[in-house]
Amino acid sequence: PNCNGCRKVKAYLDEKGIPYDLQDITIDDNRERLIEMGFNSVPTTLFGEDIIVGFNKELLDSAIAKQN
Repeated sequence: PNCNGCRKVKAYLDEKGIPYDLQDITIDDNRERLIEMGFNSVPTTLFGEDIIVGFNKELLDSAIAKQN
């Protein structure tokens, strides 16, 4: 809820009309799942095989393009 990068990713995906499944890490199970995957930063965005940490418009655009 207090993650600026998370808000940016959500707003960008909303702008592009890309559906997503939000996993709030303030919920213990979600935080543990992220850690078990080897990540400790948010936002972490999974697009198929692409994993994007932080808000990176170019990487998001590239991942979106691969899905189309």
